[in-house]
Amino acid sequence: MSIKASIALAEDNPGGADIAALKEKVEANPDDLDARFELAGAYLSAGSMEPAIDELLAVIARDRDWNDEAARKKLLTVFEALGVAHPAAIRARRQLSSILFS
Repeated sequence: MSIKASIALAEDNPGGADIAALKEKVEANPDDLDARFELAGAYLSAGSMEPAIDELLAVIARDRDWNDEAARKKLLTVFEALGVAHPAAIRARRQLSSILFS
């Protein structure tokens, strides 16, 4: 687990976002990558790593290069914060590889 990565996530995702409203927005338009990325940030600020990872993977699956690869970069920071042996990081790395190499 990296303290530096955890701090970076906390600074990038200060909280206060309404998760329920963002979920509704994403459900209404699953291709709204801005909303998905914002929802991932809201999950991260709430400490909900796995739902955040799922949203970041969804952004990457829809458009790998979106916003200068912002979702991939944030996902790598999440991996660093969780540590290499964390089950969520292991699962997500497999999914990321599947997305990138399919």
